[in-house]
Amino acid sequence: MKFFILFILLTSFNSYSKESLNILIIDTGVDKTHPLVSKFRVLEYLNKKIDEDHGTHLFCILTRNLDPQKFKFTSINYKKIKINTIISKVQNIKFDYVLYAIGDEKYQNEELDLFNMLIEKNPSIKIITSAGNNSKKLGITKYYPCSYELKNIECIGNNYSYSNYGKNVKIIKSPKEFESCSLNKGYSIKKGTSQTSAYYLNKILLDR
Repeated sequence: MKFFILFILLTSFNSYSKESLNILIIDTGVDKTHPLVSKFRVLEYLNKKIDEDHGTHLFCILTRNLDPQKFKFTSINYKKIKINTIISKVQNIKFDYVLYAIGDEKYQNEELDLFNMLIEKNPSIKIITSAGNNSKKLGITKYYPCSYELKNIECIGNNYSYSNYGKNVKIIKSPKEFESCSLNKGYSIKKGTSQTSAYYLNKILLDR
């Protein structure tokens, strides 16, 4: 009987002491007042005023059917803060995944510094990013961060004609449109490889 009670106590302790997975979201911020967001642990750095719903929309796709007790999130509004400040804020935090659904055809050296720092601090980290919506073949066209030569980055496209493609793009079959969270406790419908990248990471987290 004593052995049985000890076994139960140890099992309970291990279940509560297991560290939650930590996901970093760099986008346009997350509206924590939305009822589908508020049940999750979201740490915000310098989000300031959130005036775009892109990040909130992605967050609810990302967290669909997830157990709030198993995950924690750090949200950064990249439009309100410089890359070097982001680096200073997150360099001592352990992250398992990054959702970075921002893209550009220009080379951004400071952005590369951020990725290198995250990988150096967290060698097994996975950075999930979107391939872009220009119907272009990447490789011939440079599109960052997909065009960085970093093994930790997964560049996600989808099976629709607007998606960029190429040998470094992982094509995911996904819904054409996503109804998801918007600002002021609302909802909106959007489509794009950003939504597909959040959808893809959601599938990964559901399997953890």
